[in-house]
Amino acid sequence: QQQQQQLRGLPSRRSHVSVAADPTHGRGPNSASPGQVAQQQFHSKLLANPANPVSQHLLSSKYNITAAVKSRRASQAPGLADPGVIGHTALRSSRSVPSAPTAGRSSSDFTGWMTQIDLKRRDDLRPLPPVGSTATVVASDEEQSMAPPTRHINVHVDVPSAEIESQASAAALSAAPPSGSSLGSLVIADATLDRSKDKLLELFPGNQTAAAKVVDAVLGLSSLYVLPQITVQLDSLEAVIKSVAAGRPVTLGDLADTLEPSDAENARRLMAEPGRRFKGPQGVHHAARTIQAQFRCFVERQRFLEHKRRRWAAVTLCLAWVVKLRHRSMRQAIRARRQQLAAAWDEAPLGKVWRADKRLLVVVPSWSQSRDVRHAVADYDVVQNQHLFAMFVASLLSSQPADDVVYVSPVPVDEDYLAYMQETLGQFDGHIKIVVPEHTEVFRTHHMSLSEVMAYSPAVMRKIRNAAAGRQAVLVPPYVPGDVDMDVAAALGLPMLCSSPAVQQCFGTKSSAMDTLAGLEVPVVPTATHVSYDALQKLCSLIAEHVNVECWVLKVDQSTGSNGIAYLCLQDLPCRAWLHQQYERFASDWGSPRVQNAVTKRIKSELPMAVDRHLRLASPVLYRDAAQFLTALGEHGGVVQAVRHWNEASDVRCVTLDLLLQPGGKAEVLLASDQVCTSPFSPMAIRSPPACVSSSRLQAFASALGPRLSQLGVTGFVSVDIVPGVDASSATDDVGASSWCGLEVVDLKLGPSTWMTAAPLCARLGGLRFSFEPSACFVASEKGGRRRHVVFSNRLVHNNLALVRLSVLRKLCQVHGIVFDSLDHTGVVLCPLTGTRREHVAVAAIGTTRDDATRRLTAALETLSRELSSSAADNNFSSLCQVLAPQKLGLD
Repeated sequence: QQQQQQLRGLPSRRSHVSVAADPTHGRGPNSASPGQVAQQQFHSKLLANPANPVSQHLLSSKYNITAAVKSRRASQAPGLADPGVIGHTALRSSRSVPSAPTAGRSSSDFTGWMTQIDLKRRDDLRPLPPVGSTATVVASDEEQSMAPPTRHINVHVDVPSAEIESQASAAALSAAPPSGSSLGSLVIADATLDRSKDKLLELFPGNQTAAAKVVDAVLGLSSLYVLPQITVQLDSLEAVIKSVAAGRPVTLGDLADTLEPSDAENARRLMAEPGRRFKGPQGVHHAARTIQAQFRCFVERQRFLEHKRRRWAAVTLCLAWVVKLRHRSMRQAIRARRQQLAAAWDEAPLGKVWRADKRLLVVVPSWSQSRDVRHAVADYDVVQNQHLFAMFVASLLSSQPADDVVYVSPVPVDEDYLAYMQETLGQFDGHIKIVVPEHTEVFRTHHMSLSEVMAYSPAVMRKIRNAAAGRQAVLVPPYVPGDVDMDVAAALGLPMLCSSPAVQQCFGTKSSAMDTLAGLEVPVVPTATHVSYDALQKLCSLIAEHVNVECWVLKVDQSTGSNGIAYLCLQDLPCRAWLHQQYERFASDWGSPRVQNAVTKRIKSELPMAVDRHLRLASPVLYRDAAQFLTALGEHGGVVQAVRHWNEASDVRCVTLDLLLQPGGKAEVLLASDQVCTSPFSPMAIRSPPACVSSSRLQAFASALGPRLSQLGVTGFVSVDIVPGVDASSATDDVGASSWCGLEVVDLKLGPSTWMTAAPLCARLGGLRFSFEPSACFVASEKGGRRRHVVFSNRLVHNNLALVRLSVLRKLCQVHGIVFDSLDHTGVVLCPLTGTRREHVAVAAIGTTRDDATRRLTAALETLSRELSSSAADNNFSSLCQVLAPQKLGLD
């Protein structure tokens, strides 16, 4: 129906441009052709929507009218003071603009129109809509913060086609220079013109639509800000009208510039007054609408904040639930993997392989520790290679010469380093083979364990599989194996010489190990296990119960070596003398709750201050001060143990027993040594056999401990630290009714100690093996073998050794007699732990007596320190020599 009306020449209801009807219905002699009529109707549709790009092109090409279209979010033009403008977005609306007031009308007729465009400040930049376009009034930033989000006013302007033609001609004439004639002025008093609006518009015949809009805007400005009387310069007004007709935006500043200078200044001053726009005839209503808008905005803002808070809570709960599900799936995967590894360990034929006549021993010195511990150690790969001499484990475990060894080195091994080791330790025949993972240097700075590096090194895995193909092979871990180590063993298809995962869990931490030993009825030192943030409270109870103990040690469960150990001497406790007086007074009733509560209360009041001032760390590698150590103890848990027979000047703290529990249940003592400490609880070397405990007591203790551990299912290497108990003074060399001989366990861990490598080294050098018959000593393998004593250290560092070539170091040792005599089974052996960073060395001195071995080691260290450097700051040779100095017999 609409198309038929358009074909008859009737205007369309949707067309915003009037088209004159043809009385001849397009059939006259001068009538347009049907194609021209269709083209005109199409142009009429396009002109009805000036925002359409096609309509803009038509206006520009045919009528020379430029309609600028701006987006509501368009950036502010340069030179404008307020982004709130009357943009040119083509948004059609059913709301129309009230007609502009004329002369004789009251100001209330057009105040509503001015309220819709919301002029509020004199410097508001609000350009007028272009002629023949659809405009949208967009509030400024301040109004948007006060008004609801949907506060947008749409203004639509209908322009007849005749006026479009006149605007086109006027736009062409506007480019010509002005004629110089003055149009006079216009006086507006109380928002009322001094003449009729029709007469005023006659002064602008070519731009009447734009002129009407500008005049309405000036009247709205006068009414909104209650300007008493203003005089408008019509020449300036004409320039503004031309700008509107050309499609350029006009601001309030442009409207104020059309006034006389005095009126413009007064108008700007009044417009700058706060609340001025609410003093007009409709100011009360306008203020009420503003207040309502602010209140609605406040309510909507509160709703939005509540929605935002609920949304944040929902997202947080969802993320927490997702993380929990992921952790649950990871735990299930780890649990399933551990079950698979346990099943693989149970199915591995360890006993069959161990009883074989010809075996292949794959030694993997992988130190599997937590990430924090691994990253705290400076030279992690060198620490792993402290078990370097474990490559001679075949000489230690059996006398079978046919056993082969594949040693996986965590550090690179070059030809010079291999040649030095063969010259020092003997030729590596076909029974010993050293392999290095191909990605060792790539992951050296990542502090990864050797097993993790092997998992990323397929070449070394292939070499080990080829070497073990068709042979009885077993993987020997010098450290306590972890999950990654068992993964590597499963990937290689080799059984491991270690306990099952269930047994390893019983000895996984210091607390669990002490609880397990207590369950086996093995004597232990006074200990409080599974302490955390209540460590001081449990320490108070132990001090009150064991008054004669002079020193207490706190250990973190995950600590290794001297890292994570702190000790407190009770001589720094203020109530120490009072405590002994109370013990002498109530000795018979000391264990009663009444006495214990009174003593504990006094200790608890003084112990925190003593801990803050006098708690000392054995090593500052992991923890810098006592506060950080106590925090780690609270987070990870630990133990509190008593130190029997405390003497800070003593260089011996405990005796270490290294046992081998074979798969058949047989227990063998590989090494018994006492630790030489340069500082309390920081061992630097060992001396074997130990001197503080007799060999008969050690043998009896090992004979009693081995079967109990075998019954529990422990297999492989075990390291036990023991000290003389409270009845050590009454204990004799003869084993009495007690099979423990007055010895107490300080610590027990699965796996060999770092000092155990002295045993395979001595076995490699002269066939020396540790034996208790007839007394504890190293005995040569030949008949009627000689008895020897050993002093060994693998923690020596000298920075200048990195500057000396290995061949020069070898000649230097030969010149100064630092060699080993294979015929007499005495001498000193020095070997760097790595070929690239040669400052870390291991030294073993073998002598006929304890003092002879000590003298040889001290002389060798002093000679090397004198030849390499005169400063003691770059090495720790001097510190070990000072500890061993009282044992020297002379350097001649």
